[in-house]
Amino acid sequence: MLEESITGDYSFVKCWKADKEGNLVFHATARNFNPDCATAGKIVIAEADHIVEVGELEADEIHCPGIFVDRVV
Repeated sequence: MLEESITGDYSFVKCWKADKEGNLVFHATARNFNPDCATAGKIVIAEADHIVEVGELEADEIHCPGIFVDRVV
């Protein structure tokens, strides 16, 4: 059986907080689909309400690791 996955060329997600390496923290209902959208895109652009320095986010509060994110705005 062949498994298909949904991928897009670009994924635009909005997050509450991000660090400069692209680790994202979502807030409230944004946690429903934004982490899945961020991992499904070939190029991921995240709009962050707050951008913090690397190391300010606790490891257990990160919802999407920076390896999936290409740009933080």
